Amino acid sequence: MSSSTSLDKALKGNPNATKVADGYLIKGDGWVFHAFEQHSAEEIEGLDHAEIFYLPFCTREEILRMRDKKKAEDHLLWLRAEAIADQPRFCRVFRSRLKNAKNWSLTNWYAKKESARDEYLNGLMRSAMQKVSPIPAGMALLKDVNAMCCKTEHGNYIAISEALEHFLYYMNLATYGETFKLDIKDQMAALVIGVRTMLGTESIDFDIDPRGTPPRLIDEAIKKLTHDQLSFTFGHEYAHHLLGHLSQGQIKKKSLSEIFYANELGKSVGSYSYKHKQEYEADFFSIKNIKSNTEYKNRLANAAFIMFSHFSVLNHALEVMAVKSQFKSDHPDPIDRIWKLRRRLNRKIGMQSEEIENLLARADQFKKILAENFIPLHFEELEMYGSHYLPSYKEKILVDRVDF
Repeated sequence: MSSSTSLDKALKGNPNATKVADGYLIKGDGWVFHAFEQHSAEEIEGLDHAEIFYLPFCTREEILRMRDKKKAEDHLLWLRAEAIADQPRFCRVFRSRLKNAKNWSLTNWYAKKESARDEYLNGLMRSAMQKVSPIPAGMALLKDVNAMCCKTEHGNYIAISEALEHFLYYMNLATYGETFKLDIKDQMAALVIGVRTMLGTESIDFDIDPRGTPPRLIDEAIKKLTHDQLSFTFGHEYAHHLLGHLSQGQIKKKSLSEIFYANELGKSVGSYSYKHKQEYEADFFSIKNIKSNTEYKNRLANAAFIMFSHFSVLNHALEVMAVKSQFKSDHPDPIDRIWKLRRRLNRKIGMQSEEIENLLARADQFKKILAENFIPLHFEELEMYGSHYLPSYKEKILVDRVDF
């Protein structure tokens, strides 16, 4: 990849070019162009027009892998790259990620961010791990704040939306903010960020425009819970494989415009859709399949209960806003999932019924606040695309494309 040196040389002294945090803003008559990279003729040689858009964040080897897909992991790579390529903001996010990376590749970067998946695989019974570990699985920048298992001619792969991780982090922060003595303004801001993320109106650029970081001990505790929730999500998807649900599941063709933030036409991905009974089974077996490690099973069960309570808050907000949700239509009621999972688990594993009732009471408080106080008065704040911040921890609002 080219350094910015050649771009600096090309634009130095241009009165219409202003140096910014990443590249230059070039102003014309009624337009502004953001230039942040320049590629040499050698770099683009042999690549078609569409493949050139991968260059800011993929290696040439990866681009050639995507051209001639031979394995399921090549399809996962393609999904990740397509999610970024037509989104300038996501390109900027990945440019920030590769700045200090050694031996950069898109595959390597994601591989270093899969601790939740790896911990789950290491916790599985050996027979189960041998069956599912060959399945490519990881995060991607998907619009659908969910997990999906995709079918290809070279096998299946699992992709989980990065936005899901952000949704869970801020909903966890809102739920346990009172425990950590977080200011009520920050609790409510976290709740709004979580809902906006699920709606698709919160910009997924947390790397380059942080929303405000709580004190270290709070941040670490919330990240640990979010990590466990992602582990449970990977386990849920693996459980579908181990239970044989894929042979019974329906394949839904989704256009790329449905799963990406860009308006892709003509291309689609086949993903599995399951019956509600199978979703309940996958919830339970995601925990049952763990070898005898009570502490880890406890963490996964509690993570699941808390995550489902978040989804119940979200579903209520969507109903009040009269927004149709694909997640809601494809999955069982989250409260039902909590109680069905609680009934099937060993009573020594996870929260007991009284603790769950307290958790759901907190969720009910959020539902009431959103329905009665926030949504009627601040509907536009949920619908408007952009960024929302934790007021106590964001000292300066940064200017887009200037400061970052």
